[in-house]
Amino acid sequence: MARHKNIIGPQIRKIRCQRGLTQKAFAAKLQLAGWWIDRAGVSKIELRFVRVNDYRQLYLASVLGVKLADLFPAIDPKLPLDDAVSQLMKKRR
Repeated sequence: MARHKNIIGPQIRKIRCQRGLTQKAFAAKLQLAGWWIDRAGVSKIELRFVRVNDYRQLYLASVLGVKLADLFPAIDPKLPLDDAVSQLMKKRR
């Protein structure tokens, strides 16, 4: 079983910080968009402690002002996809 529950957490943190948003401010924007989440919930996503459903990814991308694909980290195209995803799931950040 994978240690981490998602691969988008670090990207979300990176984009959020680039936008100058605190976790609390980001959670407030997500709430205004219709997703009840608090600062601790944002933290759990960024730390990869929770899974992020596909429809929740739409909220994240919309509030951050990015394409859905931008939430996902780049993968090494030289590796088989399964190997690349396995590497991402093992990375700490």
